[in-house]
Amino acid sequence: RSIKSNYSLQKGYAPPVLVHSETQGEIEELRGCSEIISRLSKSGEIIFSDEKPNLAELPVGSAINSHEGLTIVVHLQDALDLDKEMKKIKEKIEKNARDVKKLEKAGKGKFQYRMKPEEIESARGKLAEELEALERQLEVIKQLQQK
Repeated sequence: RSIKSNYSLQKGYAPPVLVHSETQGEIEELRGCSEIISRLSKSGEIIFSDEKPNLAELPVGSAINSHEGLTIVVHLQDALDLDKEMKKIKEKIEKNARDVKKLEKAGKGKFQYRMKPEEIESARGKLAEELEALERQLEVIKQLQQK
């Protein structure tokens, strides 16, 4: 549910899910609860695998999450509301630009409120990484729109 809630999906879409675990026992336990997992997560078919998915071979528009030895891949490309996603990403890019401007001002002003140059550079690097990731996401959305 967490992965699905981060994206603007078409109503009623139940995306297929691939679950990978490194231990066979975990896969068997999860397989026994697959109907409950499917119902609670409002997902479609759940495929359990002991082979780690090759990220390069996954279709564009797949959401991936890893936690404590489990890798979950949700195929969202058919259900994404691309216009809403594009708008959301553009808003995040605009916010990033505003944050960069705030950061420039943070080095000026009264001494007690001024940020140290090291802090500014660190924050600037994080914002640059965030912007890069957002631009990659925007490219993926544009690719999906062209299909």
